[in-house]
Amino acid sequence: MSTKHDRNGVVPGAKRILASGLMLFSMGIACGILAGGSFLQQEMKETAESENPVQQEEPSAEMAAAVRETTVVEWITAFSLCGHECVVSDTESAVGMTTTELQNTYRDYELRLFTGEKVKLKREVQGWCPEHFVLMKDDGVLCVMKTDAETMLPYKVTSFPNASVVFPQEEQENLEIGIPFDSLAEIDMYFEGVDS
Repeated sequence: MSTKHDRNGVVPGAKRILASGLMLFSMGIACGILAGGSFLQQEMKETAESENPVQQEEPSAEMAAAVRETTVVEWITAFSLCGHECVVSDTESAVGMTTTELQNTYRDYELRLFTGEKVKLKREVQGWCPEHFVLMKDDGVLCVMKTDAETMLPYKVTSFPNASVVFPQEEQENLEIGIPFDSLAEIDMYFEGVDS
């Protein structure tokens, strides 16, 4: 059985297979470039969002005239020393208030969002959030402080007026600001490390 060959010695069906293969290969490269471009754009968008995690929200074009009974009001407290935020939500505290009334009544908060569905008020507080037990010096006395989760005010958990722990100079400076811990047990472990 003999097969036909063209002038170059190639079987005509093989040309079609080769051309089809080259076309599929080219289409694969083109699709890869397009997919890679959209993946790169998504990655760049995610990177930009992660670099600016705190963006001020602009009030919606459809602003409400006043806070409704169904409007969720978020009270955001940002703590400067640990960088954490506490958010408390309710639907009662600001009912009937306009943007001007909110700003005049809650002067230590910044109005971040005001729509019929949601109002966001944010304030910055110097201190540590309620998640931390903070070892610090208060009027020269070593104590543990904590922030109350409801009032957002610090209170003294315990003090060590007769503490005989000798801290290195760097730790002395840290104690002026406060050293945060997640539990009282961690503070005990810290004392054991300083004593040794």
